[in-house]
Amino acid sequence: MLQAKQIIAPDDISGYETVEFTHAAVAAHIASGMADTGFGVEAAASQFKLDFVPVAEEHYFLACRLETLELPSMQRMLDALKSADFASAVSTLPGYALNSPGEVLSVVEALRA
Repeated sequence: MLQAKQIIAPDDISGYETVEFTHAAVAAHIASGMADTGFGVEAAASQFKLDFVPVAEEHYFLACRLETLELPSMQRMLDALKSADFASAVSTLPGYALNSPGEVLSVVEALRA
């Protein structure tokens, strides 16, 4: 197991200088042997049967203008986010968890959470 204080020189990490733009691309790069490691999400690592070490948690928000909340299309999206089908689909993705999907928050409330 790596210790937090262990120093690894960038030149010792295959693929360090490479930039990929999606989590799946990072995982594919590692799986193909073109890189030793990279930052990505557990679902992409799992798809390529890679080991995964959690480093941080992220919270995702769907942002919209206040006036769009009353649109029927936005109401349908919020209903979909609150649905059992959505919860079931997300539960199959490694590394993802729901926390009040479809709940409407102001920016200030979201940043406090």
